[in-house]
Amino acid sequence: MRTASTISSPTGDVKLSYFVEWHRLLWTPAIQYLIDDPKRFAGKRVLDIGCRHGRMSCLFGLLGATVLGIELAGVSLERARAEAERWNLQGRVSFASYAGTPDRIPEGRFDYIFTKSVLVTVPNLEPFLHGLADRMNEDGELLAAENLAGGQLLGVGRHLLTFRRYQGLEDRFNGVDPKFLMTVRTAFHTVDVKTFYGSVAAIRARRT
Repeated sequence: MRTASTISSPTGDVKLSYFVEWHRLLWTPAIQYLIDDPKRFAGKRVLDIGCRHGRMSCLFGLLGATVLGIELAGVSLERARAEAERWNLQGRVSFASYAGTPDRIPEGRFDYIFTKSVLVTVPNLEPFLHGLADRMNEDGELLAAENLAGGQLLGVGRHLLTFRRYQGLEDRFNGVDPKFLMTVRTAFHTVDVKTFYGSVAAIRARRT
């Protein structure tokens, strides 16, 4: 699978790796797996949790979805809104702050909920996932690209590189492992998982 692959949108082909934004070599194949058929997002509602600079929100918007990207209160959304303006998506992609719990997410229910390196940092994951399931339409789907817990070597690498950049992350980082997936299965009936490069898990989960 090529990391520089393109995805066809109603406005033309776009390079997926641009929207993945960071650690592209590791994460682009996982995102491509989660997207699957790009046409399935047309006319749907997508929630992008932890939208950062808004690129994935804009990708879903280019695929024809109406998108709400959310970030924790205190995180600036200026770059995300500028990204939407760059792609002329202001009428389709919006951004908002939230308090960190699904019941405080605005704007009703969604067909798809997307996360990238978000669920592994949620301290009380089970109620959070049940809350997300409640915000989905009946045939909705969770699309989660998350960090594998990995082995000792990966743990040392995160300790030296990642956790130092984001203060406090080490205390709340879970990582996708059997326990993590068991928690996902408490909230969703169907859970499919594919791993990439021993460091990324792509999770597709449905209520039905």
